[in-house]
Amino acid sequence: MSDLKRQTTGGAVGDRLRADIEKGRLSPGARLDEAGLADRFGVSRTPVREAILALEREGLLERRPYKGCFVRNFDDQKIEQIFPIIGALEALAIRLSDLPPKKTLARLKALNARMSAPDLTGPDRYNLDRDFHLAVAELAGNAVLTEEIARLLTLAGRYDAGTEKGLADLAGSSCHHQQMIHALEAGEKEAAAQLSERHWAAGIEVIRNWRDARDLRDPSSTT
Repeated sequence: MSDLKRQTTGGAVGDRLRADIEKGRLSPGARLDEAGLADRFGVSRTPVREAILALEREGLLERRPYKGCFVRNFDDQKIEQIFPIIGALEALAIRLSDLPPKKTLARLKALNARMSAPDLTGPDRYNLDRDFHLAVAELAGNAVLTEEIARLLTLAGRYDAGTEKGLADLAGSSCHHQQMIHALEAGEKEAAAQLSERHWAAGIEVIRNWRDARDLRDPSSTT
């Protein structure tokens, strides 16, 4: 019997499926079986269909004519297109924001510090990094902007799902985060916005280096 309650909505089912995709439990190319998912979650097929449609809109799933809905494969070109958009939107959030209160600055500092803890797994660090960038996105107080950044972060997270997630250039990311915090603390919003854009541009090089190292280890590997 499912641990989801009877009043589960399409949104709740979507959250579970999204987590399965992000954590690699649903791998790229996996086909989603509506009947099987409905049975797994203990719900009718209606909320399952709603969830699948929502994840299609987010770009996590793709529908193939006469075959069904599948977890989308993510290629190198896609991630290199997404990172600059996240940087631009995050910079916009900073430019639209008021100066962050001390409570928000303290949260950003705590998230960044926690990323360096030796007991964390790659996925743990990835989640902390995501929380950091969502906290920055929320500075603008614009729900539409925050939701779009969250959607793109989810897509970006699909690229490096698995055991290596969150391990790439930890020191560099932490340093960039700290620079952004210092700029925000000093009231230099434009400097913080430009740092955000540079951070995500640098992330493209990190992904390329990670990909090249992966391909050297396993020339047959695909994204």
